[in-house]
Amino acid sequence: MKCKLGRECKFAYLREYTYDYSDDWFFDSSKKYNHDLARMSLRTAMAAMDYADGVDEGSRKTYNITGLMDNLGFLYTEDSICYPKPEYDTIGSAIGYKTIKQGDKESSLILVAIRGAGYESEWGGNFRVRETYRNTPDHAGWTIAANQVLGRLNKFILLNKNSLCDDVKVWIVGYSRAAATANLVAARIIDNRDEYKFISDCGIDTSQNVFAYCFECPQNSCISENINPYDKG
Repeated sequence: MKCKLGRECKFAYLREYTYDYSDDWFFDSSKKYNHDLARMSLRTAMAAMDYADGVDEGSRKTYNITGLMDNLGFLYTEDSICYPKPEYDTIGSAIGYKTIKQGDKESSLILVAIRGAGYESEWGGNFRVRETYRNTPDHAGWTIAANQVLGRLNKFILLNKNSLCDDVKVWIVGYSRAAATANLVAARIIDNRDEYKFISDCGIDTSQNVFAYCFECPQNSCISENINPYDKG
């Protein structure tokens, strides 16, 4: 499927971009690197960046990510698009879901797109490096951000559990600070199913249905094992 996305800016002209997207990408194992999905994930991570149109510089704009989600058919609510005014430990995220089909099989695809630019004071949270936080070896600032996103994902799943298919897949994207956060979100989902019980309750096969694409990802943990052979640096 080819889609176009364009938004007017304060200079009164329209920029359009044509991109490729396919639901079929998510019926392969997430352990297999998909270059087309990586390209689409980068576009989604860029769309999730904070947008200001020049009319009200103080407002938090989500034009691009909601436009992209509308084009791709993701359903969301005002609460699931959460872009708080940036402070030291805040993080912005957009969450939505859609039903995807391949033959007779139906699955729910949940998108978690995290704000990776325009986050102003959140820069300060990037410097919470070696603080002790809940006895984890992970970067404290990005752990705080990841826990916020996981809390929103938990709430979103609980509110929509009756609409989700038995098979659920999660697509997580982020750039820079958002990439570090997305990486930890994916790790929590894959490695801590007992701690995040809503994951197993909603039917996510964490062995092959967590699609996390993180761009310009800073080092966010002291753990060195289990390196992904498909890591593109």
